[in-house]
Amino acid sequence: MGRLHISDYQIDCRVIIFDKDGTLIDYYLVLESLFRARLKALIRTLGQGIEKDFALICGYDLKSGKIDPGGPLSTAARKEEETLCAGLIYGKGYSFPVAREIAHRIFQEADDSLDIGANLRPLPYADDLLRELRSHGFLLALATGDGHARAEKMMSLLNWSRYFNLIVGVDEVAFPKPHPDFIFKCVEKLRIPPEEMIVIGDSCLDARMGKNAGVKSTVGVLTGTGTLDQLKNCFDLVIPDLSYIKVE
Repeated sequence: MGRLHISDYQIDCRVIIFDKDGTLIDYYLVLESLFRARLKALIRTLGQGIEKDFALICGYDLKSGKIDPGGPLSTAARKEEETLCAGLIYGKGYSFPVAREIAHRIFQEADDSLDIGANLRPLPYADDLLRELRSHGFLLALATGDGHARAEKMMSLLNWSRYFNLIVGVDEVAFPKPHPDFIFKCVEKLRIPPEEMIVIGDSCLDARMGKNAGVKSTVGVLTGTGTLDQLKNCFDLVIPDLSYIKVE
């Protein structure tokens, strides 16, 4: 078991479970490109005039380019976003079963057309920390609301696949965050109990996921969706960025 120094605290653990967007990767760039790809596919199907309505249900401001940190684009699993989009399409006169099929096709088309590497940027200190953790024998897992294939491709593009023992996407669990399914999958695959794991993320969804599974500790970083006022109420520890994590 290794020891982490996080701010003024020491934590012994064997497994570190990271969130992806906002924790290791600049989520604004990723989510904006995802929103644009979906909107483009939606316009091809339904025509112009749907931009404002789609932006509204996603939590994206078309004028400022800002993403609502508590909105669906930031926090929802893809299936949930597809359901919201299906509701929008239903409002345009389609039956809901047809609307649901259209929404699924649009999201898949967007995924297939998206140039993942174009706006992929690691957050400061992420690469150094991952390399240091692996060199000290920690097991690393990624628990993301993204699909497994896209998350795996991102890790490959960043040359981070070598760091992670396990990647768990939202399409591999029955329930998304804050349900503990992600952690239980890590327990199953790594054969290590949650009491020897910690979770590092940028959203209270990550914290609640960890606590619901009984992990040893949860650490929030202020590089993504959550503010200090939000995160201090759900994480055990909150740090400005990953540079506050040191390895012994």
